Amino acid sequence: MPNSRPFFAAIAVITVIGSWNAFLWPLIIAQSPDSWTVQVALSGLLTSQNPQLNLLFLAAAVSILPIVLLFAFLQRYLVRGVTESGLKG
Repeated sequence: MPNSRPFFAAIAVITVIGSWNAFLWPLIIAQSPDSWTVQVALSGLLTSQNPQLNLLFLAAAVSILPIVLLFAFLQRYLVRGVTESGLKG
């Protein structure tokens, strides 16, 4: 089990990033603004009649921070998991 920790950490990081970036399924399912994901809320800022680009850019920059912090803290596990998984290419 200790040897598989980097593999599971890499899978966890990739899964969290994929869930964080989900757009189409939450757009279809979420009916109230309380359950929107960050990307659906950002698209709502862009498609309004009067787009406020300064708020859109600020919200996009803030929405990137959790993923950047996650990657910064788990980068060694992610790299080790990819290199030890045996993928060659």
